[in-house]
Amino acid sequence: MATIQASVVVKDDGATKVVTWAGFTAADDVGVPVEMSPWGDRCVQMTGTLGSGPQMMFEGSNSGGASDYLQLKDVHGTALSAVSTKVPLQIAEVPLYFRPRFVASSGGASIDVILILRRPNQSRQ
Repeated sequence: MATIQASVVVKDDGATKVVTWAGFTAADDVGVPVEMSPWGDRCVQMTGTLGSGPQMMFEGSNSGGASDYLQLKDVHGTALSAVSTKVPLQIAEVPLYFRPRFVASSGGASIDVILILRRPNQSRQ
């Protein structure tokens, strides 16, 4: 199990944040949590080489305690996980902390996770 550090870039006028965790390769690799509030729009996607049998879970917590993370849901109420790099996933819930966790792989994976966070910018209204 590896702990994957997050790279954070604030874009545009501060209303968009791009968080990237690079280098998930084995089951139980976990991303360092990042704060999600006050970012109202949240979208996550995997990129890279999947290997065989990959599954990435996206988890949230309001306390940040290591054992307090639960799987988040998409806008349809479905548990949020990914087995493909093709589709960005919209996150419905807004916990204080977010992290990706690689839960299954039969090997050969090298996956990055990109989280886009957006909030309204008062100066544009």
